Amino acid sequence: MAINWDSLVLGPSMKAFGEEVVYVPRGGQPITIPDAVWDEASTETHIVDGEEVVIQTPTLGIRAAALNGIEAVQSDRVTISATGKTYVVARPLPDGHGHILLKLMKAQP
Repeated sequence: MAINWDSLVLGPSMKAFGEEVVYVPRGGQPITIPDAVWDEASTETHIVDGEEVVIQTPTLGIRAAALNGIEAVQSDRVTISATGKTYVVARPLPDGHGHILLKLMKAQP
């Protein structure tokens, strides 16, 4: 029996913790996503030449279903509705269960 991750897990969780963003695919029309989970300073730790390197990057979690069949790709744009700040997708990381973690970078004015 397959689990419907979007309706049973992702949808309810993101509805509880998410906030509105506007996703603009490269060359496409804006998509309002009401339940994206935003983190302005997500932390990653890497080991480089034996040294620990900590990187903080803006990160956004979205449901793949929110994109209406469009694939998230590098250079798409996201605007956080609450702040009006716009970011560029640096790396989309789909998890295979309907969630996409977007590593972002600040958009140039």
